[in-house]
Parts: sequence; structure tokens; C-alpha cells
Amino acid sequence: AVLALHPLPRAPSLAFRSSRLALALARYFTMEMLCDRSDPFVTDYCTPGVDAAAFLERSLPSVYLACPHGVFNYGAMVWCCFMRWACGWYQYTGAAAAVRHAPGLRLMDPLIWLIEADRKSITAALRERGPLDAVDGERKGGVVGMVPDGILGAFRSRPGRDELAIGKRRGLLRICLQEGAVVHGAWFFGTPDMLTVVQDPFGIMEFLSRKARAGVMYFYGRWFLPVPRRVAVTVCVAP
Repeated sequence: AVLALHPLPRAPSLAFRSSRLALALARYFTMEMLCDRSDPFVTDYCTPGVDAAAFLERSLPSVYLACPHGVFNYGAMVWCCFMRWACGWYQYTGAAAAVRHAPGLRLMDPLIWLIEADRKSITAALRERGPLDAVDGERKGGVVGMVPDGILGAFRSRPGRDELAIGKRRGLLRICLQEGAVVHGAWFFGTPDMLTVVQDPFGIMEFLSRKARAGVMYFYGRWFLPVPRRVAVTVCVAP
């Protein structure tokens, strides 16, 4: 009951993103980022140039596709906390609304700034825009992160295999085209090795997950507990 009902900082808030928890996550997984600085969209990444109005004007709006899903993409959570220094702006993250209410999972909301993964919410987030000279938590709006393989990717996740499992859904790309958003692919190597999904040969849990629009599965990590293995994560970002 405590995990399900106790109050949390309402997103968007930096209470979690600038906390010791965020720093502990980054240290636990030892993240590094690779990008091609010859590309004008990423040439200023991780430099003071990301604060320049010219950089932000050509970068916004943006959509970051965090791949693969795994059970939880902890690398993408760390990215949410530190991306302001990588690309100058904080993002919202599209996910199932059930995450806000599930015990334990709801703790992710203040980290990822959850919005519902529907057309209305994504469009509103892309059109929102803080002033270009904003500071701290006001550097938001116009950037959305999505995990494109969703529930299907979670059930296809296997340690030692990096795979993107997507169906025929194209709604997100239509929104990006309509809003003129720059689409960045972000591959988080190491994500499938963090946790192991107990495979259901009959597909019952996957069926229930699709109906509930939230993952219903068994998984384990270190010591056969739901604790992610300490895996070095490398993220490759490219528009």
C-alpha cells in the first residue's frame, strides 16, 4: 500500500532527476555515449554549445527512440536524468498510464516525466516549448522519448542478443512528420543483459499484457532477484 499510494514529486520536477538516486543509477551501470560529431544535429552534444539558441532552434522538436525495450531500459532512465547536459533540453517519456499507479513502477514517473503514449499527449508535448534561455527544470517541452518495441520487445528480450522487435505500427512516425520533429535513434547496448524474462511458451502473459497495456511477466537479475545485473551500457545516438 505504501509503494502504491505514498506521494511523489509531480512531473516535471527535478526532485528525482537531480537526486542521488539518479547519480547512483549512472554509477551502477557505467554509461558511455557514442555519436558522430560530423552530424550538425549532434556536433555540440556534451559541450556548452547545447545552450546556444541556434542549436536549440534546429534541434526542437525532437523524438528520441530508445531501443531495445528489454524488461526495463535503465540506460534510457539515466539518459532522462542527464540529457540536459548532452543535448540541452529535458524530455518527456511516452509510456503506459498504468506505470503511474503500479506499486514500485510508479517511482519511475519522476525520473522519466511520463506522458501517455497516445497521439494527443505526444503532440502536446512536442508543441510545448519553454523559453530558449530557460534554466533548470524549465528547459523542457518539444522533446519526447519513446521505446518503439514496447511490450513485444520486453517479451522478446534475451540476454546476449540485441534485437528490435516492432510490428506494423507507424503512428509515431506520422506524428513526427506532421510536427516536423527530428527523430533520433538511440541504441542502448547492454539492456537485454540486465534482466532475464521467464519465457511463457503459451503466450498467455503476452496476451494479458497487451490487453492491460502494461507488462505482466516474471523476470530476474542478480541473485535471481528482480535486481538488474550491473552491466556497462553504451548508447549510440544518431538522427
